[in-house]
Amino acid sequence: SHFLQDLRFDDCIFLSLPFLAQTKCDTTTFETLIGRLGSIDLLGFTTMPVLSGILLNNHGRDKVVVTAPGITEWVLENDGCVQWPEGTTLRLVCGHAVAQRVVPVLPVKAGLTAVVGLQFACVKDTVEAWYSLASPSGHSFGELIHVVVQPAIKQPVPLVSLIEGVSPAPLKVREGEVKRVGWHLANPSAVAWPEDTAFKLIYNTPGWENVPHTVELGPVSAGGTIHVGLAVPVPASVPNKKALLKAAW
Repeated sequence: SHFLQDLRFDDCIFLSLPFLAQTKCDTTTFETLIGRLGSIDLLGFTTMPVLSGILLNNHGRDKVVVTAPGITEWVLENDGCVQWPEGTTLRLVCGHAVAQRVVPVLPVKAGLTAVVGLQFACVKDTVEAWYSLASPSGHSFGELIHVVVQPAIKQPVPLVSLIEGVSPAPLKVREGEVKRVGWHLANPSAVAWPEDTAFKLIYNTPGWENVPHTVELGPVSAGGTIHVGLAVPVPASVPNKKALLKAAW
């Protein structure tokens, strides 16, 4: 009753209809609500169809929390008594514009749902926004959707660095020799290496067989080190004595 005294007639109709739809107030309450505005045909007014809609994703919470960047799908239910008209939209009504300002919504019938997708851009800090369904004329109806948009937490990435290892210069070997080579590796990242971390062969000269393929390393802790040693057999017979045998892990 306090704020109604300062509103225009059309504003009161706009604000009271969603309230009536949600509270299902009786005719007496309705007359009290609009009685200050003058003489109105209550019979014709109370039988007007009421547009309404709610968000099903919030599971009863008063706000929706999303992580940006990313795409979020919202399920909107027509909980009113009439079909949403052609041209119904979901609109940003307040707050930060970190997703689409206007999203078209299908004209679903009462009791049915529509799915809309919003693409949220990157944010440095947590921001808020409010969305509402809107009629083709731009009047909001239904639930006011409060959205809290928070930045994605970057997960630390495991890294590796070489402390000491085999010189990149060619090694001198003899035919049939087993050459022992090794590397001293470090984990300079803030997280341990995964359980399945391995030292794997990615290339070897075609025809060079029995080259060690995989050495399981396991979860080396952050800041830890590990030594990887291999016994590499040199072919007993190399047709081209000047050819280079290459292997890479």
